[in-house]
Amino acid sequence: MYYKGTKTKCEDYNAKVTLGENYQGSTNSWANVIRNENGEGFAILKHESYESDMTLINELPSDWYNTAEIWKIKLKTTLKEHATTFTPL
Repeated sequence: MYYKGTKTKCEDYNAKVTLGENYQGSTNSWANVIRNENGEGFAILKHESYESDMTLINELPSDWYNTAEIWKIKLKTTLKEHATTFTPL
């Protein structure tokens, strides 16, 4: 499950859980704040012991990540790498 909210609310929730669980060393925070690539807020993994007033969702929707845009960027990068690596005959 995830909480969906603003970046600040997600960061505050992360800080609350991190402090409450006393994470230190190699585990120094609860979870990463996940940005919605389609511009509709942020999300963070829900900890079973900590509540929030943010919207609770079971899972991130399939369109949370703008996969089409991500693939366009990857393709452009790959093409540029190959263009500089290989010289046309």
